[in-house]
Amino acid sequence: MAQGRRVAVAPYFDAPVCAGSVASFDAVVERIEGESGLRGRDLTTFFWGPDAVKNCASDTAFSCASPENDEVHGYVASLSHEIAHVIGGRVGVTASVVEEGFAISHGDICVSSDGAQDRLHSIREYVDLANDEIHGSGGSTIAGHFAIHLSRIYGPQLWSDFKAETPPGVTADELASAFEAAYAVSLDDAEREWFSEAPEKVCPPAREPVTMWTGHPLTLTHDLDCGAVDTLGPFDRTIAVFPSFDDSDIVEAMYVQHRVAVPFVDKWHVELDGPAGARAIFYGFDCIDHGPLSIEQEREILAGDAVDLPMDACTQLIIIAAPPDQPARVELRITRTEGGA
Repeated sequence: MAQGRRVAVAPYFDAPVCAGSVASFDAVVERIEGESGLRGRDLTTFFWGPDAVKNCASDTAFSCASPENDEVHGYVASLSHEIAHVIGGRVGVTASVVEEGFAISHGDICVSSDGAQDRLHSIREYVDLANDEIHGSGGSTIAGHFAIHLSRIYGPQLWSDFKAETPPGVTADELASAFEAAYAVSLDDAEREWFSEAPEKVCPPAREPVTMWTGHPLTLTHDLDCGAVDTLGPFDRTIAVFPSFDDSDIVEAMYVQHRVAVPFVDKWHVELDGPAGARAIFYGFDCIDHGPLSIEQEREILAGDAVDLPMDACTQLIIIAAPPDQPARVELRITRTEGGA
């Protein structure tokens, strides 16, 4: 087990857990505490890996949380969402639609509503649904979209006040009263504004991507060391692709990641230098609305390779990795090909 200040990591695999991953998990707890105004317990345990998902009650879950035990089970892809459930549990478990709005608004995945059609629905309609039902109905997406939109107007802490007053069994009228008490605006008025003003896609705060093309080659050089706080590992592929729920989801590696904005459709020349086993993995992360990609959208470049890659005008998630057994320098170079695609 690897232990940080706020998160103890209990892996269901043999690959070493790098210092940077533990530090990043601590940072998730502290970020959500700061956003929500709630204080979690001193230590949350993250049971990590495909076998950890077997601890979840739902057969379709990527991950799950046990707020009463300060535990999260599953993958890194859902870690922020599940830690939000644990921290939110400090004011009690609430009506599922409010609970999911809270967790999604403090997560790290963008949410899309289906234009005006989704926003014809009020969160009142989902107040009686249990957790599994809320996901199947689309109510969790609607609540998350609404909560992120509100956090951008009123700040993120008011949903915590709303959550504290909406226990399981709350009626639709009680839900509306609790909302007005927290936000000083009626639920009807807030939903009308959301209906007319919110964009189709909303995202929790995220690090700005690096712009790839400035007229000069892009060079990304990293000294990777599993014991250093700037190096992550192992690589949990579910941050980009759907889980297979087997050992292929966790890659024994130390790595760093970059979100790189490709400014236009073109062909790019990619070279990677590093030790044997070093690799760069490309994911067209924002070419779709949100969430994980299919495995067909994963492209891997090995050390010593020099290839031309076509890329769409969207954000690429780039993983630069090496075997974790010893420190390694890895350099990725990307240039626009002569004449483009």
